Amino acid sequence: TVSKKWKGGAMIYLIQPLFYKSDLKKMIQEYLKRSYPNHYLTTSQHVNFPIPNHINLFFVIYDSRLEDWDGIQQSKAIRSRPNGYLDHIILVSNQLNYAAFFRTHLRFLGIISSEELDKNEIMQYIDEYLSYQHKNR
Repeated sequence: TVSKKWKGGAMIYLIQPLFYKSDLKKMIQEYLKRSYPNHYLTTSQHVNFPIPNHINLFFVIYDSRLEDWDGIQQSKAIRSRPNGYLDHIILVSNQLNYAAFFRTHLRFLGIISSEELDKNEIMQYIDEYLSYQHKNR
């Protein structure tokens, strides 16, 4: 288990459209506050801001109903930044078209349903990520 006092470079991001309605943000924030109080969630609608060159965890919203938002393009922007090939990306999608997502060659760590958010699955991704960060600091 990860030390609660560890203040390494682990960063967790939620990339989503502005005013997007989802319980994901609240789920992640509550879990971090309860289990990893020294880690925080950064929420943004784009990835063109300074991101530390650590291995980061990104939850990226992909909603096929939104014409002006493309979570796949956001994921490509993450992968194209320096050291972005090391980042962990979880695609949170309203459609689970695994073949199409695989063909993007973006190497998603996971693809989860935005329609049926599984709190345990989300917590497991965070636990594994922070455990990995702790072992490799």
